[in-house]
Amino acid sequence: MKMTKSEIIDMLNEHIGIPKVECVRIVESFFDIIKSELENGNPVMISGFGKWTVKAKRERRGRN
Repeated sequence: MKMTKSEIIDMLNEHIGIPKVECVRIVESFFDIIKSELENGNPVMISGFGKWTVKAKRERRGRN
């Protein structure tokens, strides 16, 4: 199932009942933490959910 940030925010708001503004801050902070860890070269693993790593790839030829 594909989900957008706004859908995650809405579901968080419905299930927990905290204000939408707080839900936005929580979701944005969560993704910012994951992004910063990946940018620093650290793998991110959330037990029972998934693992993310950044892999170096060789350059490829661009086309127009």
